[in-house]
Amino acid sequence: MLTYLFHVTPLAPDTVRGLLTHPRPELEDAMLTAAQQLYERGHYEGKLEGKLEGKLEGKLEGKLEGKLEGKLEGKLEGKLEGKLEGKLEGEAELLRRLLEHKFGSLTRRIQRRLAEADEATLQMWSLRLLTAATLEEVFPKASRCRPPA
Repeated sequence: MLTYLFHVTPLAPDTVRGLLTHPRPELEDAMLTAAQQLYERGHYEGKLEGKLEGKLEGKLEGKLEGKLEGKLEGKLEGKLEGKLEGKLEGEAELLRRLLEHKFGSLTRRIQRRLAEADEATLQMWSLRLLTAATLEEVFPKASRCRPPA
């Protein structure tokens, strides 16, 4: 407070010291008011600064958390999709080998149908293969259209 008074008043330091050692009531009130104002301003500015810092930290933290969550979610989804695709390709490949073993080489059209089929269709064809005597029994003409989903 004294340093502040030395800087803001045009009075010589000795005069300020004298006033402080024998303060008059109005000077004491003015000094207390000035000190209170400085305190409140500092407190208010500190509060604002703290709020801004907190907001920025919160935003950054939220952003980082969101990014990490998104990456993790994307990674998991990608893994799951990859596993499902791999499983589907494996089922189609197994059915293709069984069909070739039982009936010989397959036409391109049947190979394409196997590659494009969904899991339910592959399972249906696999079950038909168990009792089929011909490829037409596995892939009847009526099933050229995709079965309803």
